[in-house]
Amino acid sequence: MNAVSNFDWWQFISDVASTVIGVVIGFGLSILIHRLEIRYDERKEQNTDRMRRLACVKHIMASCAANIETLINFKIQMSVPLAEDTEVLRPPVKSRNIHEIIDFSMDLPSIFQGLSRIPKSELPRQEELLFLIDDIPMLIGLVHQSSTSIDNVNSTIDERNSLIQQHAMQNIQGLNAQAILYYYTMILSQSDNVVMLNDIGLFFNQLLAEQIYNYADHEFKGVKLLRFNINEPQKQHMPPNDYVKGYRDQFRDFSLQEKPKAMFTLADAYSQNSKVV
Repeated sequence: MNAVSNFDWWQFISDVASTVIGVVIGFGLSILIHRLEIRYDERKEQNTDRMRRLACVKHIMASCAANIETLINFKIQMSVPLAEDTEVLRPPVKSRNIHEIIDFSMDLPSIFQGLSRIPKSELPRQEELLFLIDDIPMLIGLVHQSSTSIDNVNSTIDERNSLIQQHAMQNIQGLNAQAILYYYTMILSQSDNVVMLNDIGLFFNQLLAEQIYNYADHEFKGVKLLRFNINEPQKQHMPPNDYVKGYRDQFRDFSLQEKPKAMFTLADAYSQNSKVV
């Protein structure tokens, strides 16, 4: 009887122990699976965010490369000759010497040359830029300035072309001294604006490209980006680094910043030694 009773107790203890071990193992496995699921979801979300940021970075770099190439070619072919001719014409216009104005302009072909609008490669929309805004607070302002600068050049080109066309039509009918001074002064002023705005466009697109490249080199090391390489002859036509005051002061050097640490999740609370990688 005692032997049977002892057997029942041992059987009971064995069953309880097996149940406890099974519960512990099952609970441990459920924690492990839950933690793996959280890590997987987190990494998936991080990877999606990374891909969105990288896509935005590539878009900006490709657009900047196209815009810089267009602007530098426009400057070499159009702005530089125009700037040279305006400097020759400026003294007689300032002195209001009608005969010198007419005589000088005969040897300055670019003064009355109509200019073609500059094609613009569109930069990302604002909703795309929001993926990078936490890392680059000045981004939306830089993108706006880069895009608007080309629009401003084109608007000035349109106004200048319209003045040249009006001058040509009025010249057929005959211009008096006041009309000559008006047209030459306005065309000279708009020519100066084209040259200046061309440089502003170069400044902002180059600054934006530098900032994004600096960011990508830190965040996406090894990823190839489309970047316009300015050769030596072109460098002499690039505006100074401080051409538009204040903006370069906001430039962020990401190489000096630590990368953000991985986020601590609820799953990591199960282990003090665990780390999200």
